[in-house]
Amino acid sequence: MNSLTRRRLLRHTAAVVTTGIVPGSLALFAGPSAMKAQQRGPVGPLPARGEFVIRGAYVMTMDPALGDIAGGDIHVKDGSIVAVGKALNAPAATAISGERMIVLPGLVETHWHMWNTLLRGFSGDRHEESYFPMLVAVGKFWTPADTDLGTRLGAVEAIDSGVTTVHNWSHMLPAPEFADAELMALADTGIRARFSYGWSPLLAETEALPLADVERLHRDFAKFVNGGLIHLGLGWRGMWRFGKRSPETVYRREFEFARGIGIPIALHVPGVRNSPKVVEMHGKEGFLGKDVLIAHATWVTADEIRMLKDEESSVSLSPVTDARVGYGFPPTSELIDGGVNCCLCCAKLEPVPSLAGAPVADFPSRRQYLDAGQRVLESERIQDAGPV
Repeated sequence: MNSLTRRRLLRHTAAVVTTGIVPGSLALFAGPSAMKAQQRGPVGPLPARGEFVIRGAYVMTMDPALGDIAGGDIHVKDGSIVAVGKALNAPAATAISGERMIVLPGLVETHWHMWNTLLRGFSGDRHEESYFPMLVAVGKFWTPADTDLGTRLGAVEAIDSGVTTVHNWSHMLPAPEFADAELMALADTGIRARFSYGWSPLLAETEALPLADVERLHRDFAKFVNGGLIHLGLGWRGMWRFGKRSPETVYRREFEFARGIGIPIALHVPGVRNSPKVVEMHGKEGFLGKDVLIAHATWVTADEIRMLKDEESSVSLSPVTDARVGYGFPPTSELIDGGVNCCLCCAKLEPVPSLAGAPVADFPSRRQYLDAGQRVLESERIQDAGPV
């Protein structure tokens, strides 16, 4: 089995994304009051991005053909990286010194319920105070203004941590105004994002998602696309929820709707040891594919890993949340060795105690958790095998 290395994981989690000039964090909270977020109109255009070149940095391109470039330059024009190399000719560009610095692609976050950034640490250890019961309790009082602030704070923290692309998987959407508030907050920060339209904690499992509102957004998404930086997805509840199978009339309708309008789909797979083979369950129904992202997958079997690889579904790994709620450790090496595209996420944004003072969207600390969990799994296998 191959060992899990920083560079190996980065190849799965990092991507070169369009670079923009992002205003200072505090400036992102200026302008119209968040209390009026639900009343604001379509977002305006991004500010002019200009032209600049970062010179003399240690550039980690993550491109096998280019490799790492010591003393390298990166030329950016109108929001796009147009050249990477040494001593680039860019006389019209503003020069920014990258000496004694490492420059690498913006990190891509793949599973984050950004609205609840305001609620960090709000759930407790007792069942009645755990994450899902607390969502229901909070959902009765949550407003679009709260959603605006939580999403905005999460986006600022992401940018501050080197995360330039987020998957905002929203599951606090009791009314259209909540979705609009999240989308406008994402657009205001200038971050690249997928907004996956999910559910409300007040929605019964026997009720379908408000697909008419998803269709509204899909039809009018030009209001929110923000120069191509934001796109729409579906946060699907799937076939298996809270220890039981969901009604087929609900899960099939939701999935076929998303496939029908051509938007990507994201799905939580239970992180419980004794749950049925949920990935296999979905695969047999044709509910996997390149357009389907699986979150957690903590207890997938070898057969399910082969199924994920064959169907080209990606897996979003959440080591901190998995440990916090007691799911266990994701089988990272098995997934990667099995050819499954794996990526990192923030999920609920639990604090990361290993790095005091570090932002909780900090991916290096989450990679440390992932590596530690993998070492525990490998140690258990060695002990189970007996003396060598």
